Amino acid sequence: VKPLFLEDNKVFERMVKEAVENIPELFIQHMTNLEIKIEDDNEQNLLGVFEGIPLIDRYNDQSYMPDVITIYEKPLIEISNS
Repeated sequence: VKPLFLEDNKVFERMVKEAVENIPELFIQHMTNLEIKIEDDNEQNLLGVFEGIPLIDRYNDQSYMPDVITIYEKPLIEISNS
């Protein structure tokens, strides 16, 4: 397996975009009001984190701030090279 070396974060962004575009429709239909962010790194060495209200805790008659999934580039690249 070749190590993953990215010359800039645009390559990583394209990879994330392609992965999201390939999520099955069964799941996409539940991914409304969602923002996906990419950040370089984090102090907890997480690969990603979800911030929001789980679907089972929501009420239909209320509006909510967008949920956010943050994907951390550096830890994902490091783990893919190990």
